[in-house]
Amino acid sequence: MGVEDARVRLQWASAAEGQVLADAIDDMVEKVRALGPLEWPSRWREGNGLDQLEAEIAAEDVRLGPPHPEGAPTPEVRA
Repeated sequence: MGVEDARVRLQWASAAEGQVLADAIDDMVEKVRALGPLEWPSRWREGNGLDQLEAEIAAEDVRLGPPHPEGAPTPEVRA
């Protein structure tokens, strides 16, 4: 979807490692700030824009069924 690898990080920290997680978050915030704004729409590959993403989400919702109780109003999806 056009997100640089440098903007994604998986960090393991157990409940006893609060400082490890805090340090990882601080490090990631620094790196992302240095990268600047995401400017997502300009980075999307041809044919992989919001319309396709919305269609994929809608197809997944239909396949999985409603994520809310029967009879509850369906939330609106906005781009």
